Amino acid sequence: MAPAGKVTGFHKEGNDWYGLYLSKLFSVFSRWFLPGFCNAGLPSDITVVVDGINFHLHKFPLVSKCGKVAQICKESFEKTFTRALEEFPGGPNTFLIIVKFCYGMRAELTPRNIVNVYCAADYLEMTDEYGEDNLLSKSESFFHKNVLRNWKDCILALQSSDPIMPRAEKLQVVSKCLNALSVMVCTDPSLFGWPMMMYGSLQSPGGSILWNGINTGARIRSTESDWWFEDISYLSVGLFEKLIHTMETRGIRPENLVRAIMYYARKYLPGLGRWQSGQSGKTRTVASFSLTPAAVDQKVLLETIEKLLPEKKGKSFCRFLLGLLRVALILGVRQTCRESLERRIGMQLEMATLDALLIPTYSDSDTLYDTDCMERIVHHFMTQNQG
Repeated sequence: MAPAGKVTGFHKEGNDWYGLYLSKLFSVFSRWFLPGFCNAGLPSDITVVVDGINFHLHKFPLVSKCGKVAQICKESFEKTFTRALEEFPGGPNTFLIIVKFCYGMRAELTPRNIVNVYCAADYLEMTDEYGEDNLLSKSESFFHKNVLRNWKDCILALQSSDPIMPRAEKLQVVSKCLNALSVMVCTDPSLFGWPMMMYGSLQSPGGSILWNGINTGARIRSTESDWWFEDISYLSVGLFEKLIHTMETRGIRPENLVRAIMYYARKYLPGLGRWQSGQSGKTRTVASFSLTPAAVDQKVLLETIEKLLPEKKGKSFCRFLLGLLRVALILGVRQTCRESLERRIGMQLEMATLDALLIPTYSDSDTLYDTDCMERIVHHFMTQNQG
């Protein structure tokens, strides 16, 4: 049901937003008989507080679209009242989008705000029971038809989901984005402009990519490619970890996952660069030009990276582990993380170079190098050989 009135706009004064709203009858009456009051509008009869910002609004437009507000008004016996919405998804900016929609204005949905709006519409119970084509169904449709079919939009949506993770996970926004990205990693990035189907079968029996059931002739990429490493490095540590696990279940080649993990670690642990050799130049990227780097806790990152890494052997991998161990000692990671790194290195000590094994002491000690650490690594190596 559309609001039975006319919105003349919203304006902000300090921490207060005001909605100017005229009923149809008042609008006609004031235009002819009270021209001086034409822009005054009806007085606010409900104030909604979101993160300290006051929205002075009108019950009818909100009640006609929001089940939660309708219930609040039903339980209140006051003619005018104030209510705070605790832990509102997206904060005041998202609530303003919601309010404008309730007042009959167009909701501007974008990949950057869709998760917040979708979760906010769920929070306010904006189902079709409270108006045909209500915001919850609009958001859900935009998310599935637009975001999940585009690589860049999926990453933008995931980035915005971090502050509201529990509700985003409840709506399966996160898992669907992760699954979509995992599917797209298997395909040529030049296809991302196509309306690819992210659910059901993406391949024909012969391995070609399907679009609306039509065999396009394009093949799933089988060669190793690192074009996606930079883009996914813009995700937070938690989301990056979830994505790697999702890719594992999707069958992404383990060696590619290891390279992606190492890339992420090198980006946010600058100390690793000094100990790595043979790093590739600038990595291909699809979306990074418009993404915001993640805020990373280096200690949490290193402990997460250690858990994600498989039991793998190799000269370059051993050198990478030794670099991780150096940074781990500087950051003071948990003992279990340090011990795991020492064990991994000890299991392939024969692949380490002398300069990489010279680990400085990062605590008060009479020795230049960490001999205790080296002793533990050698112990793991000897134990393995004895077994």
